[in-house]
Amino acid sequence: MSNQLFEKFEKVCRNIRAGTPPQYKWQWDDRFHVALVAFEKKDMEAIFAVLLAEFTEQWDSRTIAKSSKQVRELVKKLFDIKPGQIIFAADESIHSVLLGAWWPWANGSIISLRIGMFPMGKEPIDQAATKKCLVEWFGIETQ
Repeated sequence: MSNQLFEKFEKVCRNIRAGTPPQYKWQWDDRFHVALVAFEKKDMEAIFAVLLAEFTEQWDSRTIAKSSKQVRELVKKLFDIKPGQIIFAADESIHSVLLGAWWPWANGSIISLRIGMFPMGKEPIDQAATKKCLVEWFGIETQ
């Protein structure tokens, strides 16, 4: 990953963390290898506004077909996408992409936001290095 792209991802992540109300703590999601925060619906608009400002692309279940083939395959493999969910992307490149997954819970009162870096090509991203960066950028407390 180029230094310029890495710096862009760091800036996006730090701005999202800064835009997350302080009562919500980011944590590490081992299932998807991403940063995760869950928040109440009452804070949805403020957090969504930050995401719109930071990510260059967004898709839902009706528009995901307009994304690149690599993004579609990555979303299908990792998250899938159902009505009400939104996938965000920042500066998709040949090698990697920063994705955000907006998932309203079935109860309608909580929303999960997952953010991670993923490979776009055949070369994998170092998961340990990715975790280290995301943990730092989102202020995640680890055990």
